Amino acid sequence: KSLERNAVSFNAAISACEKRGQWQVALVLLNQLQTEESSADVISYSACISACQEEAEWKHALQLLQAMRSQDLGLSLVAYSAACSACAKAFQWQRALSLFSALRGGQPLSLASYDAALEASVRGRRLQSAVEIFGQMQRDALEPDSFVYECMVGVCEKSFQGEQARARLMDLE
Repeated sequence: KSLERNAVSFNAAISACEKRGQWQVALVLLNQLQTEESSADVISYSACISACQEEAEWKHALQLLQAMRSQDLGLSLVAYSAACSACAKAFQWQRALSLFSALRGGQPLSLASYDAALEASVRGRRLQSAVEIFGQMQRDALEPDSFVYECMVGVCEKSFQGEQARARLMDLE
């Protein structure tokens, strides 16, 4: 029995590329999907952006996000969070925080969204941003994971504001 070439099989293949860090192959598959099936969906783009995120391919992630917007595929929390993370990993912290700000105006955010924004704050040495993001996360009643705490410690260390940073963190608890 042969595998049928359709959007579902392409999406599965793109997701497999994401898990293996093969963002270039994911892009090729996305292009093939658009050629053979005439359109990709939110799942296709989100998986492809996530593949780019794993390798900090922020330019491709942002191009894919723009393509999603131009095709009116809607706001995908997964896609935005992955693009934000790709930017953060590539030290494009301003872009990452800008994406996070765009997300905050829409639907409720996920832990992954906050993780990406906090990672960007650490890489940009933006203590105030990290504290605000952490505070918003608490107001949204999301339970911080170990990565959140690592980011908060990291931004304190990198901001060179020692005691002041520790005091702000203590106020948040």
